[in-house]
Amino acid sequence: MYRLTRCFNVSSKMYVLTKSLSLTNILLCFLFDITASQDFSSSDNIDISIQRCTLNVNWTSEKADGCNLSYRVKLYQNETEIATIDTAALRYSKNGIDSDSYFRIEITPMLRCRNNSNLNGRKRVKSISSIPDGQSEYITKNISENVALECPLKGAYQPLKVEWQHILGINSAVVRTFPTELVNLQRVSYKDMGRYICTIVYTSCGTLMSAEKSRSFVTLSVNGPPFISSSQETVSVSLGGNLTLELNVISFPPPNSQVVIKNLNGLAIFREMVSFTTGLTPLQAFGKIIEVEGYNTKLSLMNISQEWIGTNTIIVSNSLGNHSFKITFYNYSDKEKNNFFGKIFCTCALL
Repeated sequence: MYRLTRCFNVSSKMYVLTKSLSLTNILLCFLFDITASQDFSSSDNIDISIQRCTLNVNWTSEKADGCNLSYRVKLYQNETEIATIDTAALRYSKNGIDSDSYFRIEITPMLRCRNNSNLNGRKRVKSISSIPDGQSEYITKNISENVALECPLKGAYQPLKVEWQHILGINSAVVRTFPTELVNLQRVSYKDMGRYICTIVYTSCGTLMSAEKSRSFVTLSVNGPPFISSSQETVSVSLGGNLTLELNVISFPPPNSQVVIKNLNGLAIFREMVSFTTGLTPLQAFGKIIEVEGYNTKLSLMNISQEWIGTNTIIVSNSLGNHSFKITFYNYSDKEKNNFFGKIFCTCALL
């Protein structure tokens, strides 16, 4: 017959189900009691942040299993306890913090059950510094997604002025500026990638210190289908002749090796595996031509036939999709003929 056996730590109220008080059961009971009495600390389910001069804390709920659940929240400033509250909410805020302290939050679930027993759950602990500190952030977005950039100056401060510069290309060209605290980018494309440098003029919280300045940056990477950033849009060809066509492509992830060209009728007149090499690629962004890292290749078009004449579509792809680019092929002899008749017409008109 099984029975409830109390563990040997008199201060605890832990029980285990045992058949007899054998040495094995004694050891199991002893280990169970030690484990239950440990202070387990975890910060995985606590979100602590500072917004201006306010400390905000949010946490996830515990399982109550029929008991009334509340939380004991303790706040420490530089290892000195400054606040203790009991709350049933899942959030806590402290207004008016200063800009030169470290804060630690301790959250302990408390269960009051129907049998009048009181149990404490595992303590959660997390810390944060209120000292203003410029940091860097790296964000990756997919093409056509939206993103809001906030200057990564962490800590407690009051911003007086915020300015942004968007830096793009290998020469770190400034392509645009923003006078706003947040930079909201809608439907991002490859021209939005690069480094966004922010400069904040601010004052500290809780002091009368003069204004200070800090610089931070956010690097935005953009993933998406490839983009043909430059190629010839019109080409004169001779029937039966050959042509080398150069493509400059921006692509994250890298482009697939296969390139396809389709004519006006949708017929694939070129389908080959080509070799893309990394190199500088021109990108038109916000009224400027910027050189960025990309991929280059050359297409060898052999024995041009009549089906090539007209507007064709070049298609490049990667694992996220494909991109098409229109290119028009003119028959060299037809173009020369048109120029000839044009000259005659002009001469006749003058007469």
